[in-house]
Amino acid sequence: EVDIVLNTNLNKVVVAKAVVNYEPQNFELVSWDTSNSTFASGNTCQYQGKACEIINNDVAGRKITITVAKPSPGVSSTSATVGTLTFKALTPISPTSDDLTLNHNASGIFYNDSDVILDDGKGTDILTTVSGEIVTIEAPICASFTYSAWGACQVNNTQSRTVATKTPSDCVGGNPVLSQSCTYIP
Repeated sequence: EVDIVLNTNLNKVVVAKAVVNYEPQNFELVSWDTSNSTFASGNTCQYQGKACEIINNDVAGRKITITVAKPSPGVSSTSATVGTLTFKALTPISPTSDDLTLNHNASGIFYNDSDVILDDGKGTDILTTVSGEIVTIEAPICASFTYSAWGACQVNNTQSRTVATKTPSDCVGGNPVLSQSCTYIP
């Protein structure tokens, strides 16, 4: 789970749009939740029983856009939650740079970037900086193995086998015994 958090610098804002990019080979976006959003609390703007929001999950584009709104006086907070994204890890990774990023070009309204709109009646975007997230995904270490039968003894007096199954599923590493000594008989 990844929370999208906004610091309004105590400005009153009426809209927050977060454009989150992710790598689909590493992550599957499972769900999103805006019920915990600071914008949802006491919001008079309602649609289908939820606080006003627009969600665009662009799987092909590797991004999700969450837009939440709250009428004037809006939200003023150093730690306002916009929403929570839940990802499923698809592969172990140890990235050296952000692999979950907020798309942001510059202050001003751009169609494909994140924005924070001031409660000034002019639509002023006050978002100046964003930060991403580095997520390290570690696979569980294999605890047990089942093996194929031992192969024939080779000239170098060793024989080998392969791992047929390992537990837990999707594990890596561990200490499988894949070779042993034997007496080669020509």
